[in-house]
Amino acid sequence: MRASSGTLFDNRPAPLHIGGGVRQGSLSRDGRRLLNSAPSEIPSEDHSATLGLPFRAAVDPRVPYTDTGEPGLDGSTPQFTLDKYLEASAPVVLADGVEARLIEAETQLQAGDLTSMTSTLNGIRQAFPDLGLVDLAEPGTQAEGVDLVFAERAFWMFATGHRLGDMRRLLRPIPPGYGRLVDSVFPTGTYIKGGAYGQDVNLPIPIEERNNPNSQGCLDRNP
Repeated sequence: MRASSGTLFDNRPAPLHIGGGVRQGSLSRDGRRLLNSAPSEIPSEDHSATLGLPFRAAVDPRVPYTDTGEPGLDGSTPQFTLDKYLEASAPVVLADGVEARLIEAETQLQAGDLTSMTSTLNGIRQAFPDLGLVDLAEPGTQAEGVDLVFAERAFWMFATGHRLGDMRRLLRPIPPGYGRLVDSVFPTGTYIKGGAYGQDVNLPIPIEERNNPNSQGCLDRNP
């Protein structure tokens, strides 16, 4: 489940229908970079080169989707429908016991206790026998432990709005972050629709705020 390079994002988007709406990577280059790595998107490719998590190829029941076999609104990019939310009005979990156990596992990771961390992650999987998830092997290094925890967070909390925050936490200095380089977490290079990815690692300021004469903008654009 962990990407071979240890990086933890998806960077090749396809239009995605959720209920009656469409979410598609269609902002400016910086904005595209963010949407393309958002947890609510299932990309047409799982990862570019050695980067990314295989949200589609993993065939993981935590990321249910339908391959429509049709292009999206642009007429060319393959479209995959996320089946996690069948209606536009479907509720989104804000916090639950699974997230609490994931936080517990990350605390054990930060303490260097990879055995307890793995046991906690497997306990979550075992609590949902109908999903048919096999137990995870204990990672051999601390860096692999980080990969494992954040990959499990990505799959368990897919399409709940946590992914961007997790990716930013990976960039922050140690502690409380994990000190990873931006190019090992966020996509870089040529964007699938042309142009290049931008440098932002956070959401762009809405135009409504930029037009507000009282707005001073962000203090910084750091993760």
